[in-house]
Parts: sequence; structure tokens; C-alpha cells
Amino acid sequence: MITGGLGLIGTHLTRQLIASGLSEKSIHIIDTERNFLPHNLRNELVSNRMAKRMALIGKCNLYSIDTRHAFEMEDLIRKIRPETIVHLAALPLANISNEISQEASSTIISSTLNILEILKRHSPETHIIYASSSMVYGNFSAPVIDETHELEPMSMYGAVKLAGEVLLKSFCKKNEIPYTIVRPSAVYGPTDVNRRVVQAFFDDCRLKNEIQVNGRNSVLDFTYVEDIAKGFRLCCSEEKAKNETFNITSCDPKSLGELANIYKELFPKVKVTYGEHESGVPVRGGLNNSRAKNILGYLPDFDLNRGVSEYIAEELGW
Repeated sequence: MITGGLGLIGTHLTRQLIASGLSEKSIHIIDTERNFLPHNLRNELVSNRMAKRMALIGKCNLYSIDTRHAFEMEDLIRKIRPETIVHLAALPLANISNEISQEASSTIISSTLNILEILKRHSPETHIIYASSSMVYGNFSAPVIDETHELEPMSMYGAVKLAGEVLLKSFCKKNEIPYTIVRPSAVYGPTDVNRRVVQAFFDDCRLKNEIQVNGRNSVLDFTYVEDIAKGFRLCCSEEKAKNETFNITSCDPKSLGELANIYKELFPKVKVTYGEHESGVPVRGGLNNSRAKNILGYLPDFDLNRGVSEYIAEELGW
């Protein structure tokens, strides 16, 4: 079962699960198809990307259920008794979370608690995999950090993701429910519609022939969606993933200036404007993924250059 399964990560994870031999009818996707960005409404480009997402999930079971709705979720989980739940459903963007904090809190904390209560009553053997975020760390104290770094989030998004982690670990330990926590970073790739920075630069190159870089030296661990999906897939299949926390990233940190340079090479006429690092946004860097490599056998396939090239090629049909 994949909550938020029509999102960027969920659809690519589903495609990988099917490719690995899992039957489409054994995959259950829960998603309300809610859109948090006004510019996405009645946008042809977004509509095309969402159609591609639907193609990725094939004939999997699809349910339009809000994960905060206890009775509907209980009926479904009690009926299916899933072996694994990948819990991706949440408000997906840090900047939006600061504006509508109650929605961020309820879609992350309330939905997680709801699922946990249902598992305790009906399916405590189900392995729940919780999608957290690198935003739980706050400011990085070193260029590359591992999972033991202090957790001091600076934003509402990071705070509620961390609250979800604490809730999950304590509840699962108390009720002997197997869990895994995954901390992705700066996901990007085909079918993204949420104006994350790699997509924002790409669309602005195409539509406006200019991009705005806020913080030329700001560093992120950009991770291609296929790599993040691979990490979640390995968590589903690897018994040793249970009761662990993983950074699932490329571990190839690059600055926004370096990202802009990649786009300048691909779109030579693009105009680049540089501004200051956004206030309230943590100073980040790379995330050490050695734990995922050692326990899961996780190896990312894409550095930023290859990932952006693959992304653009697929979006443009090159």
C-alpha cells in the first residue's frame, strides 16, 4: 500500500515495483489528487505530467481516500492487511507548509497516527515506511552529515516531519510494529509539478528563457527520483531495513550556482539572475548514505549532471 501514491516518488516507486515482478493488482495506491499550487490548476503542462504518472502505475488499485479519515482507512487496511505501507501522503512542500501550518501538521502527524492506530488494532505485522525529510536536520554543521546529526528543524515542514518520526518510533516500539524512516533530499525528476528548484529552473528556461537563483552558493543534495524510489523499494524488500533510519540521497552535493550552470550549458540563451539565500531556509549540504549502502545495498545511479540530462530528455522527448 502506498499513501500519496500518485505523487512524484510514489508513481516512480510503483513503476519500479511492477518492473521487479510485483503484480499490479497487489499494489494499492491511496491519493486524493489534491493540488496545493494555484498555478497548477488548468495547466496543460501539469495535466500532461499527471497523465504520465497515471501511466506509470498501470492497473494498480487506486483509492481516493484522505489518510486522515479514520473509518475509510480502517475499512481498507482491515480488508487488505498489507504486508508493507509506504507512507508518502503529506503536504509536499516546505514553503507551503509555513503558510498553511495546520494543513501541514494534519496531513503529516494526524494521518500517521491514524494509520498507526489502525495497524495496532488490525495488522501489527505490517511494515510501515515513513517518508521524512532532510529538513529535520536544520542547519548542517558539516558539508556532509549522517543520520546521527542533531535534529533542529527551522521550518514548519521540518518540525512536523520530525514530530512524525518521534511519534512513529515511540508508537511502533510500544506496539511492536516494524517501521523504517527514510530521509530524502531535494528530489527531482520527470513528472514533477510542485515547482521544486530543478523543475522550476527547467520550466523557466523553456517558458521565460530566464531563471532566478536565490543563493548561488547554497548547497543541496539533489537526488533523482529513480534513486529515491529505489531506496524505498529496497526498504520494502530488505528485512534488515526494519526499525532503521536512512538518508536516501545521491550524496553528491552541488550548489544552486552549479545547477544553474548545467542549465546554461543546455539552454545557452538563458538569462540567469542571482539573489541572496532565502531567509528562514536552513544551510544544507550533502547527506551521507553509507548506512543505506551497507544495510540495503543502495547505490545511487545519478549524479546531478546525468540526472538533469535524463530529466530534460524525458520531459522533452529527446
